[in-house]
Amino acid sequence: MPKEFVKAPELAKLGNTKSSTIKYYAEEGLLEFHQTRPNSHKIFSLKENLKRLKKIKDLQERGYSIEMVKNKLSKKKPGGVVDSGGQKK
Repeated sequence: MPKEFVKAPELAKLGNTKSSTIKYYAEEGLLEFHQTRPNSHKIFSLKENLKRLKKIKDLQERGYSIEMVKNKLSKKKPGGVVDSGGQKK
């Protein structure tokens, strides 16, 4: 049975990138994550975030800056923190 949610290091491995990149994208609001407590691990939806990683990489390869990527993706679906109740913070 495939995992639905993963931590940053596993998402990085499956997305062929670095864990620090995943954390940076999460901080910038490009990737959505769940966090039950302020100091707990970030948990990422595997399917959703692998798609977003691919889109981010594609846009960057086309010359988009991080700010441009944010603007492009925010028109579709903003990233950010989702609390345990499913609400965006």
